Amino acid sequence: TGVAISAPTRRAILVIGATGDPSTPLDGVLTMADELDNATLITVEADRHTTYLSNDCVTALVDRYLIDLAVPTTTRC
Repeated sequence: TGVAISAPTRRAILVIGATGDPSTPLDGVLTMADELDNATLITVEADRHTTYLSNDCVTALVDRYLIDLAVPTTTRC
């Protein structure tokens, strides 16, 4: 497939992937997170596409990052 992914930034990029996402398979999310220079991956045990605001763990991690710029140390919800 060969599309290079680049997003130069000083800040961490949060990448969120659900284990059972029917629209964005986790393998693709893992590849993207691996290719980004400054990515933090949050893996969610869920069978859905969107997890923000529907998963308390993810919502708390994302909110804390957006408000306090605290990169999550928990990477699994």
